[in-house]
Amino acid sequence: MIAAILIVAAASVALRAQDSALGTRLTTAATVDALDAVDAKPWHATIEAEIFDAKGSNPVHGTIEVWESGSDRRTLYTFDSTTMTEILKGKSVYRTVSDPQFPRFAPFLLVKVLHAGPTMFQVKQIEPQLQRRKVDGQKLDCISTKPPANAISFSGPAYCLDAEDHLRALFNFQQTVLLDAPEEFLDHAVSRRISITNSDVPTATAKIMKLEIYEPSAGQFTPTADMFLFVPTVRISGGVIAGLIVKKVQPMLPAGASVRGSVNLHVTIGTDGHPTRVEVVSTPDPAIGDACVDAVKQWVYKPYLLNGDPVQVETTVLINIQ
Repeated sequence: MIAAILIVAAASVALRAQDSALGTRLTTAATVDALDAVDAKPWHATIEAEIFDAKGSNPVHGTIEVWESGSDRRTLYTFDSTTMTEILKGKSVYRTVSDPQFPRFAPFLLVKVLHAGPTMFQVKQIEPQLQRRKVDGQKLDCISTKPPANAISFSGPAYCLDAEDHLRALFNFQQTVLLDAPEEFLDHAVSRRISITNSDVPTATAKIMKLEIYEPSAGQFTPTADMFLFVPTVRISGGVIAGLIVKKVQPMLPAGASVRGSVNLHVTIGTDGHPTRVEVVSTPDPAIGDACVDAVKQWVYKPYLLNGDPVQVETTVLINIQ
């Protein structure tokens, strides 16, 4: 019995040591292999990009120009005849009103160019597991991740590293991100080329054409009058968001109401957990729908966190009237 206990204890220690080593490797991907982690000197980059339609055809070509200094960033997106300027000031994001033809995937593409790997918040939360995988003819160590037992999600992305422990691929559900071998820039490893596919259908590509240090100009990161404060919004399933409810008010149905059925609502929840907008998608009766809207406006949720920061959420709420 004692021998069995010692064997189990030794295995547990070995497993924790392996997890720690894998966590260290992911930390490298979250810091060294991240352009947005460069804070030694202000830098400027020019990126050529192409974004495909849902079928992987008809690419829209453009450029993304980035100026970054510490926690401040200015980005100019130019695609065909459409442009958008974005300023990141600390944790606040300001944007100019973009043309309807502006490719909505462009800001997401920039995020992957700057930081395709995990964030430090994610590294601290996940439980890593090592797998070996062949990617583009190269054998890579792929660290698959799963959240802790008390987390809502059941699986996470897999980050694939080369022999130098640099990020070369990311697999996240049906999305695949591939990165070229990195080059050194201010003690960081930067991949100049990146491609993104979804279910093997091309989504976007990007190539860093220029990467240099520069001297910021006065007011470069100050939002202008034509900019608005942008609130990041994530779409969360109704089942997941239901687990975050801390206060629930039942609908006050109209007197004599006899209609039964389901009321489907589209709900926007602010960063403080309070619904800011509630709209009826479908209802068996308009009066019942209105009663459900009035009730849900009084609900309170735990703020939904993305990388440790509360974000605005769009979700659905289904209320069954019996």
